Amino acid sequence: MSETNDCQTNDGLGDNPNIESLAKLCSVGAVPIPDDLPHDQQRQLLLAIAIRRRKRLLHLIASAIAEDIWRERQVGGRT
Repeated sequence: MSETNDCQTNDGLGDNPNIESLAKLCSVGAVPIPDDLPHDQQRQLLLAIAIRRRKRLLHLIASAIAEDIWRERQVGGRT
């Protein structure tokens, strides 16, 4: 999936671009989730990762449903 569709906004998690950049990398498994962050930053990071993963999952499900609908219409139109 393209990263352009993945969480373009910061979803009200504060104005910390470092947390957002790290969340982007962690959410796709590119880097491990650090365990040495201060508690508030750790919480922000985990929330940002969860939001990104949830959005990616919803996008995947919606794409699969749309593809199924499209495929059904293609088959239905031929008969």
